[in-house]
Parts: sequence; structure tokens; C-alpha cells
Amino acid sequence: MEEFFQNKHSKKQVDLSARLASTGENLAHLLFLYAPYVHPKFVLKRKDANLREVLGTADSSGATPALRVAQGGGRRITLHRILISKAVRDSPELLDLNARDASGRSVLHHVLRAGDVQAFRDLLELAHISNSSCGSNKSDRLAWCSTPDPESG
Repeated sequence: MEEFFQNKHSKKQVDLSARLASTGENLAHLLFLYAPYVHPKFVLKRKDANLREVLGTADSSGATPALRVAQGGGRRITLHRILISKAVRDSPELLDLNARDASGRSVLHHVLRAGDVQAFRDLLELAHISNSSCGSNKSDRLAWCSTPDPESG
């Protein structure tokens, strides 16, 4: 699979923004969830991809690929790799930290519920370097993202 994504001809053969009609999932959802052995960098390094669209596309339940992984649909290392990727570090707005699932939970809620300390640190760092993650100024970005879990309050 990795060889395929590195091959220059795959750019013409794979539409990263194509979605499944039944679930609304795109290729990023499918790879991050069902092929955790494929490093996210093979999608995130693609120069031909509109990464904002690939990472920001919500499936039929309203979840983006990163949110689905945070929900427990993929391996924890996959979320860590997405959060520390060069593409996301260089353009943090690619990830919508505002995205909420049907229960009203964000990536941050799921990371905290899972006790994933590394992903929490990655989110803190990403919120610190981001110019547009959640709120309009640096001091309230992570605070807005961390509004109370709907089931805990």
C-alpha cells in the first residue's frame, strides 16, 4: 500500500476526495481506520491532494477522519502521527478541532476519555501553534475546543 501511494502514477488513479455513498467516508477515513499499518504521511504528503478537503470531510455521522480515529476507530498511534505530521504542523487549520460527533464530543473529549496523554500533548502543542483552530485568539482556542462533554455536565 505504501509503495502505491509513493508511486507518481497513483496520483492519477486515486481520488483522495472520493466518498462512499453509504457512509460519506473518504479515503482518509478508510485508511486511518481500517489500514492502521499505513502511515498517515502517505496521504498527508501528497502534493496533488486538497488536504483541507481530505481531512475536513465529515462522514454521514458528522465525524472527520481525525475525529473518527479519536473516537477509538483506529490505533492511537495513527492519531499521534496525524497530529505531529509536517502537513498539519505547517497548516494546523487543516484539522478542524471544532468538529463534533453526533454526541457533541470533539477530538479533545475523546482523547481525554481514552487517557491518551501523548495525543493530549500533541493537541496542546497544535493549539499553541495554530492561528485558527477554534477561537479567534490564542488564549481561547483550546478552551473553546474543551467545552464540557455533553454527558458529563
